[in-house]
Amino acid sequence: MTNRPHPLGDVRLHLNLMRDMAKATGTDTETAFSEGRLHHAEWADALTRCRNCRSAEACRHWLDEYEALPRVIPEACENHAFFTDIQAAQLTR
Repeated sequence: MTNRPHPLGDVRLHLNLMRDMAKATGTDTETAFSEGRLHHAEWADALTRCRNCRSAEACRHWLDEYEALPRVIPEACENHAFFTDIQAAQLTR
């Protein structure tokens, strides 16, 4: 018996989770793209990390909870560093 990695999650579901996480946390990925601070390969890597996460349902629940925006990025998020780095760059513009 071989240990196989679990399959990646649905790309559309996780793309929506990524977009919603950016919006909920005030992470301006669109400006980061347009200013060249975020590249497509970095976004693709982040999306793959999200798709590999086994907490999509908990993530969706967290995103659906009503709270004042922007919210703090959850420490458990596979892309915590990704979103934090973009936010840090936003502050230095």
